[in-house]
Amino acid sequence: MNKKNQKFYKIIIIEDQSITRLGLINLLKNTMFPIDKISEIDNGNLLIPMLEKEIYDLLILDLDIPGKNGMILLKQVKSKFPNIKIIIFTMFDAEGFFKEAISLGADAYVLKTDEISIFPEVMRRVLLEDEFYCSLSLIKYMRKNTIEFTDKEYEIMQCLKLDFSVPEIATKMQLSKRTIEYYINKLKNKLNCESLSNLKKEIKTKYYKEVNIMSREDSLD
Repeated sequence: MNKKNQKFYKIIIIEDQSITRLGLINLLKNTMFPIDKISEIDNGNLLIPMLEKEIYDLLILDLDIPGKNGMILLKQVKSKFPNIKIIIFTMFDAEGFFKEAISLGADAYVLKTDEISIFPEVMRRVLLEDEFYCSLSLIKYMRKNTIEFTDKEYEIMQCLKLDFSVPEIATKMQLSKRTIEYYINKLKNKLNCESLSNLKKEIKTKYYKEVNIMSREDSLD
């Protein structure tokens, strides 16, 4: 491609660990990938104002950050700036977080336990090929352990993770209590749980691996 016609990309990284952030920046600066600018921030509250002032092509987003958490930011960015590609870069290898990120529109899900050198290839796939990328280790885990859930079952699981009651879930999803109870019974069968309390524990410990970055208030936004 003629360099005069080649597109150069603007990237913004949101990561609160300075060593990780600087390591990623140094890697990207020393690749052959056509980069025009790399911006960095360490707090979720700073992201939306920056995106409102300047157009970026790619956001590299940690999920566990100060200020607004990564899932809330993912949802907001995809709603307000749909053309921005988003790579999730996280330690969270639980299936629940992966599926939640995908449902909100993430373009790639990369674990921090992966070799950081994969990033140029991830960016190539996301920006140039418009392909989704997922860490191989996470794919292997999910192939061995995944259980299929419907969209409504998955939404109820997210609510149960945050200890919503059946009436609260019914109100949030605009469904009857009886319908919610029906889906909860289906989840009990799929996850081999005898009671609602056991189901909540199973979701928290196995599906989300005891990590919670969302509050009840966040989920109601």
